[in-house]
Amino acid sequence: SFDDFLDTLGMKRNLPWWRRLIPGQGSFRMELSTAMNLCNNNQPNSQMNGMSGFTNYMSTTGQIFSIEGGNYQLIHSAIRQAQALYDNANCDNRISDVNKRISHVQKKVTNVISDSDQMELWSGEENLGRFDIVILAAPLQFSEISFFTKSKLDDGEADLQPMFELNDSENMGSEGGHELSPLPTSTSMHYTQVVTTVVSNATIQSQYFGLSERNIPKSIYVTERGREVEGITALSRIGVNGVYKVFSPEKLSDEQLNSFFEPYHKVEYVKVWGGDHGGATPNYGGGGGSAVTTPFLLYDGKQKNANGKTEGGPALYYINSVEPTVAVIELSAIGAKSVAKLIAQRLGLLMASPSKLMDKEL
Repeated sequence: SFDDFLDTLGMKRNLPWWRRLIPGQGSFRMELSTAMNLCNNNQPNSQMNGMSGFTNYMSTTGQIFSIEGGNYQLIHSAIRQAQALYDNANCDNRISDVNKRISHVQKKVTNVISDSDQMELWSGEENLGRFDIVILAAPLQFSEISFFTKSKLDDGEADLQPMFELNDSENMGSEGGHELSPLPTSTSMHYTQVVTTVVSNATIQSQYFGLSERNIPKSIYVTERGREVEGITALSRIGVNGVYKVFSPEKLSDEQLNSFFEPYHKVEYVKVWGGDHGGATPNYGGGGGSAVTTPFLLYDGKQKNANGKTEGGPALYYINSVEPTVAVIELSAIGAKSVAKLIAQRLGLLMASPSKLMDKEL
């Protein structure tokens, strides 16, 4: 856990009694470390694993950036750039209409069914097509997608079997192709709920927070006890004056908002990141087995023929592999790049020695 990590660094959990009597003294561990983890993950130090807690600590240096308008715009930008690169590349002069090669379909995928050649994507009763390679870019446990392999029985009927099974074993796969691939328990881990509330025309109730009206900070963070008492994990001014964003474990009541802000404030936006099929960040559970990552290649349909040679087959790749260890958008981008390289190697578009690949990763 991050608590264990701080123990190793020699940061004491409790202050000596006499330091509590000195004005201006505080606990680095209880106030700064706990506050940053509650703000980013709604989890105290004991619940964070060492890697995720240390990653949050890096953000306290201030050397970070954000995407104006929201991180979701990264996906839109990536699609536009990919389309532009494809349009400008004469990779296949025989294709007159490049739009036939790249298409964007907004559908809820419910089932992925793999046979020995390709994978079928289904949206309810609608077949969305057959594909050589499928990439899952969402937490497996919240995708609400069922994954199956299909084989023909002697009577010609199709037999559907689960594509993989949940297992806490460190053996992530097998060489048997269509045998069940055991996955770690991290693929079923829960995510923490965070509620985002944006308020406009707002002025901080300085007296409530014990602050001077002339010296109101841009952000207010809380300790673990502060979260229990106030029901928030962070309160920050964003953009222009009078607009604040509040993070909390649960939806804030009117009474709570009236305590934080002067009258006439207006609630502009409330978003609950949680529920049965979602959440803000993984519940790291203090590390241990919950931090075991999944492989980028979730399922490999390659099989050996009668001559003992491996033949190509469908494949399922997983971008969110490292998320049980630390969930930040930078690592998600690295995961996407790693998956792209693995697919390029599978298709014979990228040839590199293992040593050179290791030098370039991370």
